[in-house]
Parts: sequence; structure tokens; C-alpha cells
Amino acid sequence: MGRTTIFEDPLRDGRCGVKLLPVILETHAPSDEDLVVIMLGTNDCKAIYGASPEVIAKGVGRLVRQVKAYSDKVKILIISPIHLGENVWKEGFDPEFDGNSVEISKKLAAEYRKISRAENTYFLDASEYAVPSKTDEEHMDEDNHSRLASAVYEKIRAIRCA
Repeated sequence: MGRTTIFEDPLRDGRCGVKLLPVILETHAPSDEDLVVIMLGTNDCKAIYGASPEVIAKGVGRLVRQVKAYSDKVKILIISPIHLGENVWKEGFDPEFDGNSVEISKKLAAEYRKISRAENTYFLDASEYAVPSKTDEEHMDEDNHSRLASAVYEKIRAIRCA
């Protein structure tokens, strides 16, 4: 989908999370009993943005505060994305990333965890459960989708039972 936390994509319209989320919250009207899951950040690692892991995490923090402004009782789960594959930026893969993008993606979980603690949300590190496919070094294959889905399901179950 190409969505980012806070960045406008100069090549694709309508990808900026902080501009989209308020509309999504209004149209989907989560109740105080609902759970909002935020999993963005991979596309923020693109070379064009030049963003550090800290800046990307601050973008997630802005999204969390938008959800809280909509409803201060809704539960929030932040999921840090899987790491980018080591070759994602090389020929035949995605030229929008570079070698630095890979390193940034590996540092997101630690920064997201800090935001989660500061904002009192739930947290899950997707990279503990899944890796990108060798096909594109960026997206998950069926097996990894399944592993991550199971982890997310268990996390949501635990949140609901808490």
C-alpha cells in the first residue's frame, strides 16, 4: 500500500498516515471497547525520507495520540514492522530503499517500544515472528504471514483477557 506514518510520498497520493487516520477513525467509529492496531514504518525507511528510527517512531507516536484524541478509552496495539531484507535495495528489488534503509528497519522495534511505554499502549515486534520473502526482500510470504497472524491473534487474545 505504501503508507507512511507522517511523510507525503512524492510519487503516490494519499499515503500519509497522520492525514488518513482521522478519516478512518471517523468512518469506522471505534468504540471504547475496541482495539486499534497501528503497524506502519517500513515505507518510512525509504531513502527519499532520510528519516531516522527515532523520527519514524515519533510518527507512530503522533498516530497514537490521534487515536487517543478520538477516544481515550480505546486500546492501542503498536506493531513494529518486520526488518527489510538485506538485498531490498539492490538491482531487481526496490530502488526506493538503500542500504541504510535496512539498518533503520532493524532499529524500529526498540524505538517503537519506547513510544509504546511512553503512551501506555500494547506492543508487538513483528520481526520476532516473521521475515521478508526472498522474492522481494520486503513483503512476507504465506508462511511468514501465517506466523505473524498467529502472534497477533495471541497478543489480541491476551489484551482482551487482561
